[in-house]
Amino acid sequence: MKEKKQFFIPKNYDKKFEWIPGVSGWQHMAFVPVIALDYFILTHTPFDITNKLVISAVLLGLPWTLIGTRPVRENVSLYKHLYWEIEIYESTKTIQI
Repeated sequence: MKEKKQFFIPKNYDKKFEWIPGVSGWQHMAFVPVIALDYFILTHTPFDITNKLVISAVLLGLPWTLIGTRPVRENVSLYKHLYWEIEIYESTKTIQI
């Protein structure tokens, strides 16, 4: 008779469902205003449909890029990294006379 295999699952393994790897559920809320803006563009603007679709695709890709890209460290998103860079820049401004 065959024995059942036992697998070791590490404690830091997260078993939640992710549409974008490494992005939590609450971070997906960044797409809600973008989807609303895309709906407004598609229904209320006088542009050609191809231009509307290109603009909508770019707007949908922006939050995915900011949330999904990890530029420096694996656990820091691009939007956090940019936010910290802006904070450092603002705090180190010198007064010029």
